[in-house]
Amino acid sequence: MKIYHIIYSLTIGGAEKFAINLANRQSLSNEVGMVIINNYYSDDLIGLLNKNIKVFKINRTPGSFSPLPVFKLNREIMKERPNIIHCHNEDIVKYIFPHKDSKKVLTIHQKDIDIRYVKSYDKCFCVSDFIFNYIKERCHCQNLKRIYNGVEIKKQNIGSEFENVEYDDGKPVKELTNQAVINKNGNFTFKIVLIGRLFTECKGQHLLIKAIAELRSKCKTNIQVDIYGAGPSESYLKSLTKQLHLENIVSFKGEIDADKIVNVLPLYNLLVHPSLYEALGLSIIEAMICGVPILVSDKEGPMEIVEYTQCGTVFETGNVTDLCDKIIEVINRYDFYSVRAKENSHKIEEMFSIEKCCNEYLKEYDLLF
Repeated sequence: MKIYHIIYSLTIGGAEKFAINLANRQSLSNEVGMVIINNYYSDDLIGLLNKNIKVFKINRTPGSFSPLPVFKLNREIMKERPNIIHCHNEDIVKYIFPHKDSKKVLTIHQKDIDIRYVKSYDKCFCVSDFIFNYIKERCHCQNLKRIYNGVEIKKQNIGSEFENVEYDDGKPVKELTNQAVINKNGNFTFKIVLIGRLFTECKGQHLLIKAIAELRSKCKTNIQVDIYGAGPSESYLKSLTKQLHLENIVSFKGEIDADKIVNVLPLYNLLVHPSLYEALGLSIIEAMICGVPILVSDKEGPMEIVEYTQCGTVFETGNVTDLCDKIIEVINRYDFYSVRAKENSHKIEEMFSIEKCCNEYLKEYDLLF
């Protein structure tokens, strides 16, 4: 089968990361291409694609009304004649001319989409039951199917690039995975990580920063918070950190390569995902597979993961005090949460493996013919 994935951009993000993982897995037994419409992509991410995947760069300027990129896109489709045109942005379909040999499918990665385009696809795949129900209530269409996003975990590489961690005096030591850092004076630091685009209206990073400020008066444990990502809220979050005098506790690590995340995660004691709305949350799944305890907001995709897996801990969405108290609970009962996370990591990996996800997609593709 010939499968061509089409996406507007290929930069660091959940949809882009999933598109890469799915294309790579499908390319093991199919002919696969990746079409990037806009001139907004990361060469590093393109480098993560398997060498046998054809990459087509349309190089359209975002927001352009020029017809040339449209003709270029359809020229490639007519030339390659894929069986499946798999889009990752709903309105891409408006640029695709009718092609009798191809079926058009869409992965819906978020709830805020233009519903008008859903019925233009032969099949639409929702990344969670939350998205499935949300879209179905609004468009009343029958071409929907829920398939959880899968993640690619190369466990042999986990932690390999971060084996040497320094004591306060600069002497290198080897840190144990999923252990709080113990310095030379016997004090330990509980390490919290947050990964995601710095966009507080969606991802809620400010809630964690405020919770850490509140936590200082309730808990004597040393805390370290590392926030990975970039985005429009970066200045605000750094300003908030300074305003709350947390510069020595909260660090902004910048963007992290998609293939490096699983190397970083095992060095932390807890992943916090305080999103205000979220379709699923790949970093949550990755943390669970790595055996790292998670604390997530109690709605939409993150809550669905916890309910589906019967693992993880939740706090009331948007409630800073509850988030603070739940962090303290995890610290005080860390042995319990750590053991439970490690014991369930294999189960989570089976539930959300990219192999399982890929097989479900291929089965659905076949049903279209």
